[in-house]
Amino acid sequence: MHVGQRATVVLPYLPGRTYTGYVRYLYPHFNEKTRTMTVSIEIQNPDQILRADMYATVTFDVPAAKHVLAVPEEAVI
Repeated sequence: MHVGQRATVVLPYLPGRTYTGYVRYLYPHFNEKTRTMTVSIEIQNPDQILRADMYATVTFDVPAAKHVLAVPEEAVI
């Protein structure tokens, strides 16, 4: 995760609508029990449909790793 990373947001109660935004801020705390962190995403909201504390499914665009060693899972002991 990094600031500026692209995020796609889908809300289950607004089928067919997809919002695209960017990571604005990564909060410095990490919950070790749930393995989660809080991220602020900036999204255009011209219709004023999106509200604070709404639940959504968020997918982040993660660039493919380059110049890394890759081995089959079966090869790891």
